[in-house]
Amino acid sequence: MFLKLREWISIVEKLCWEMLSLNPNAIHLLEANLDIICWYQLSKNSNAIHLLEKYPEYIDWEKLSDNPNAMSLFETNPDMTTSLSKRLIGLRMPVSRSGSIIQDS
Repeated sequence: MFLKLREWISIVEKLCWEMLSLNPNAIHLLEANLDIICWYQLSKNSNAIHLLEKYPEYIDWEKLSDNPNAMSLFETNPDMTTSLSKRLIGLRMPVSRSGSIIQDS
C-alpha cells in the first residue's frame, strides 16, 4: 500500500528531503525525485540498496557503514572498504593492552 501526497503539498518546498532520504518507507517518492535526494542520508537507508547500487558515485561510504543491508556493496567495492578503513583507523583512540585510553602528556 502506497500513500499519496495531497495535492496541496509541494514536494520540493514542504518536505524535508534530508530526513525523507533516511526513511525506508519513502523509497517510491525518492525514486521519483532523484535530483532532490540527500545521498548522505540515503546511504544509511536500509531500503535504498538498489538505488545505491545504481548510483554508486553518490554513496557516502562512511554512512553506508550504518546500513544493515549494505554488505553486498562493500563486497563488490573492496577499494572503497580499504580507503574507509584507513580513514577510520586514524580516528581511533589510542588504547593500551589493558583497554584503558592512553592520554597524551
